[in-house]
Amino acid sequence: RLGGPAVDVRSARAFALDDDAAAGAGSLPRPRSLAVIHDAPKSSISGESRIKVEPFEYEPNPQLDVLLQIPDDILLKVASTSPESESAGFCAGLRRTVSFVNTVPRESVFGGGGGGAAADKPLVYTRSRNNLNEWERV
Repeated sequence: RLGGPAVDVRSARAFALDDDAAAGAGSLPRPRSLAVIHDAPKSSISGESRIKVEPFEYEPNPQLDVLLQIPDDILLKVASTSPESESAGFCAGLRRTVSFVNTVPRESVFGGGGGGAAADKPLVYTRSRNNLNEWERV
């Protein structure tokens, strides 16, 4: 089970457009690399741990909606490299992520509406001072 802040956004990173698609036509292809889903820098002021989710490109993909309809046993077979090892919440989590990608515009998550990538803002969270199991957006 994935925990921490912004689970839907962090999970949606798996459906992000690759750098070539996000850059648009005419750009040179770049080698694929491991995606960094979030960073955990320490605040220089308080020393507290933070989780920072950098903006990334994604867009709705209606073809993924079929994953919302198929039974769990089939979804496990087509979406997992090790279906017998997945947690009980794997299918529900995958469906939640697909639904997020297809219904939540990236601009409503990272901003940038009309301002381009320069207007995007990362999501930054820190642990709640009152409850270490909760996260607060900074």
